[in-house]
Amino acid sequence: MEKLINLLIHDEPLIKKEAIWAVCNSTAGATPEQFGMLVKGGILKAMVFVLNFTDPNILTVALEGIENILKCGQKNFVNVSFYL
Repeated sequence: MEKLINLLIHDEPLIKKEAIWAVCNSTAGATPEQFGMLVKGGILKAMVFVLNFTDPNILTVALEGIENILKCGQKNFVNVSFYL
């Protein structure tokens, strides 16, 4: 996964386009522990680099991956109640 994350940050757009599919597919069925490792490994930072693309399909894939990560975090790692 580390190599894919590096590709998303540093490589050319065509490579990033393929790498985002692989990275986002890994978020589809990851366990909370796997999500934790992905986030610590820099997956969110790498996915932000892809948000500069103008291809709506790539943007959709990246946003779905980010959504998967955020949903897992909300479900498994946030146990704080806020009161207004």
